[in-house]
Amino acid sequence: MLQRQPRPIAAAQTEAHKYHNFKPRSMALTTGLIAQVNPISDLTDAVSYFIDAATVDPLSAILVVLGQLLFVVAFAVFGYLVLGSLVDFVIPESPGRSPPRRD
Repeated sequence: MLQRQPRPIAAAQTEAHKYHNFKPRSMALTTGLIAQVNPISDLTDAVSYFIDAATVDPLSAILVVLGQLLFVVAFAVFGYLVLGSLVDFVIPESPGRSPPRRD
């Protein structure tokens, strides 16, 4: 039976690790990154990515269209439910006087 020989410590320490430059970010740096978001350029980049994905082959175009259709349907249903709940909150159930009470 062959047993693996442990590597010398010096060899293990000299190997580069993929996270060798990792430093935890402070809160100031994180908020600075949030301030660098540009929604207009992000939107134009997203449109170009979708166009690139849709023009690869016909199946990709069909999948992109179906994905967008599912998103629009889900968004419309959610909007309908939210609008209905807002209308139900604002408009009372029985406009006018309440019916007389029976004794």
